[in-house]
Amino acid sequence: YPTASKIELTATEDAQAVFDGWSQDSNSSEKIISITMDQAHNLTANFNAAETRTLTVAVSGPGAITTVDGNINCSASSNQCSFDYDLNANVSLVASPETDMELKSWSGDCSGNSTCSLSMTKDMNVSALFGAPSASGNYKIDFVLLGSAADADKKVVFEEAATNWQKVIVSQLSSENVNLEANGACGYGEDAISQTVDGLLIVASIVAIDGKGGILGQAGPRFIRDNGLPVVGCMQFDEADIAAMVDNGTFNGVIMHEMGHVLGVGTLWKYKNLMNDYQPTDACQSATASFTTKPSFIGANALTEFTSLGGTGNIPVEDEYGPGTRCGHWDEAKFGNELMTGFVAQGTMPLSRMTAASLKDLGYSVDMNAADSYSIPAIRTSSINGFELKEQLIYPAYKLNPYGRMIKLK
Repeated sequence: YPTASKIELTATEDAQAVFDGWSQDSNSSEKIISITMDQAHNLTANFNAAETRTLTVAVSGPGAITTVDGNINCSASSNQCSFDYDLNANVSLVASPETDMELKSWSGDCSGNSTCSLSMTKDMNVSALFGAPSASGNYKIDFVLLGSAADADKKVVFEEAATNWQKVIVSQLSSENVNLEANGACGYGEDAISQTVDGLLIVASIVAIDGKGGILGQAGPRFIRDNGLPVVGCMQFDEADIAAMVDNGTFNGVIMHEMGHVLGVGTLWKYKNLMNDYQPTDACQSATASFTTKPSFIGANALTEFTSLGGTGNIPVEDEYGPGTRCGHWDEAKFGNELMTGFVAQGTMPLSRMTAASLKDLGYSVDMNAADSYSIPAIRTSSINGFELKEQLIYPAYKLNPYGRMIKLK
């Protein structure tokens, strides 16, 4: 270098080394130094191996752990679950549950809420447990049971069906004060009702209607909340048909199915604008009319699950058979023994992730992991799987506004 020139030198660290000062003609600890070339100089930049500490994370359940710096992203679908940080580095972690799930707990070196800050003074291990909201926030279905529905052997079937639906629906809905005169809920001969409803109250009756093989009964929501979700619903069955179903082993599945209608499956689709613009609109009320545009379900969450099952386009809704079957069920020819087609299957009737997701489209919070295993069946020689339910669907007649007043729907 020319005599008297000034030279700037920079010591640059990398991931494996930490600068530890200059030696020989400088004892500076600064990374950048300047020297004047008034004589020959000898300089050494000293580096030590960087000390690191390993952060290891683990996830259990539907959720992920990430770090703000992006070095860790750990979930069931990502194995980016450890990283070597510099000694004493500050690290921020975030626990992110999947939709409708929650962080249950941290363990290891983290605790508290969904964020955790660490100083890497040692190797550290962190775990997060995710799951459905706690039972105290779960949806609750209560009953007024009339006729033989109140018999012990029937009552337990209603309660088991409610338990199954309550595993899927995890909404914490507003408490509603319901005051209805005698026979004012469903017209089944029920007493006056005056109680607070946290989830859903169902008036269910098993009585003589028209004998075996006729109309099975009716089911659906009659009173809905201001948000459009049911608060009081009705289920009525012909005792002759129920006796036959008890004998052939389909009674439990039928009660599950009809309770699905009270929750809104098939009965709130149109009200919630979750169906396409099928034509003609009055063909749903006929056993013989043809559709020029077939009915289908267009809710985004259910469509995602339908696609995962291998389906394409919108979800086909039943467009054949009687007026209680059309437009209120999944298409039997497509979905076979799925719980919410319009036919009763002897054997299993799985509550699919598609049906669970349709509840999410209605506005419920849902635990998708509570759905049953299901796949769309291969093409069958017959489109019929079981026998038609021949039911009548009940649609909402009144809305309960935030002030407790019942408003008749048009």
